[in-house]
Amino acid sequence: MGVTAGETRDPKRAVPFAMITTIIIVGIVMTLVQVVAMGTLPSLAASRTPLADASLLFLGAWGAILMTTGAAVSMTGNNMGQALSGSRNLYALAEQNDLPSGFGYVHPKFRTPVVAIVFTALVALGLALSGSFATLAASSAVSRLIVYAGTCASVMALRRKGPAAFTIPGGPIVPVVALAISLAILFGASPLQRRVGLVALIVGAVLYLVARWRSR
Repeated sequence: MGVTAGETRDPKRAVPFAMITTIIIVGIVMTLVQVVAMGTLPSLAASRTPLADASLLFLGAWGAILMTTGAAVSMTGNNMGQALSGSRNLYALAEQNDLPSGFGYVHPKFRTPVVAIVFTALVALGLALSGSFATLAASSAVSRLIVYAGTCASVMALRRKGPAAFTIPGGPIVPVVALAISLAILFGASPLQRRVGLVALIVGAVLYLVARWRSR
C-alpha cells in the first residue's frame, strides 16, 4: 500500500487512512475467522484446508464451495497487488541507482514502469511453473519478512532526518517492536526458507553491485 503512494492523488491524506483502516479491518476479520474455525473444527491442527472443512461442518457443502471460491478470489487479488507493488519496488530502487537503470524506464504513453512490470511478471511466472507450492510459500514468507524488517529499520533512520508527513505516536517503540518480531520469525524459519531467502538476497546483491558499477 505504501509502495504505490507515489501514484495516488493525495498520498498524505489517503495513505495513512488506508493503512490504519486496512490493519483494523484485517485484524478483526482474521480474529473472527480464527475464533470460528477453532470453535467449529475439532481437528483444526490436522486439517490441510481448515477454513473449508469448518465451513462444511456448519454451512454444508455450499459453505465449503463458497469458502474455496473466496480463497481463490482472495489469492488472485493478492497476486495482482504483489505484481503492482513488486514492480514499483524495482522502479523505486532503480530511481535511486540501487538497481540497473533499465528497471526505472517509464512507458511514454501509459506512464508505468513497463520494464519492472514485465520483469516481475516473468519472475513470478517462472517460479509458478518451476517451483512447488511449498517453495513458493517459503520464498514469499521470507521475502515479506525481509521487507518488513528493512522497513522498520528505515523508519528509525528516517525519523532522524526530521518530521515526516505522517508519524505514529510512541516514537521508536512501534518500529523497534515490529523489527524484533520480524527478526524473531526469520530466525525461526525452516531450512528451506533460509535457502530460498539466501538465494533471493544473492540475486538482489548482484543487481545492486551491477547498478553501482554502471553508475560510476
